[in-house]
Amino acid sequence: MPICQNCGYTWSYAETLKRSFTLTSYMRCPNCEAAQFQTAKSRRSTALLTATSIVLIMGFTILFDPTLYSFALFCIALVLMITTYPRLIKLSKAEEHLF
Repeated sequence: MPICQNCGYTWSYAETLKRSFTLTSYMRCPNCEAAQFQTAKSRRSTALLTATSIVLIMGFTILFDPTLYSFALFCIALVLMITTYPRLIKLSKAEEHLF
């Protein structure tokens, strides 16, 4: 789970998941309200997870037509993403360039 670089607060799973659905480039710490940014490595990891899931679902749908199997794969991928995504997030005080 992410740890606030300002106050050392360890975010809970629910807080991390809730705060990751923002449109801003930062997430506010639930404890001290300081702006926290995802590290470049963390952004690459989460992007890779998302891209892999999308490619698997699309590939399975193209190969086997939209069926119950593709819906089941979508549900499994969604559950895996929701459980894995918050654990991949690492925070820093300053925004880092992706490359």
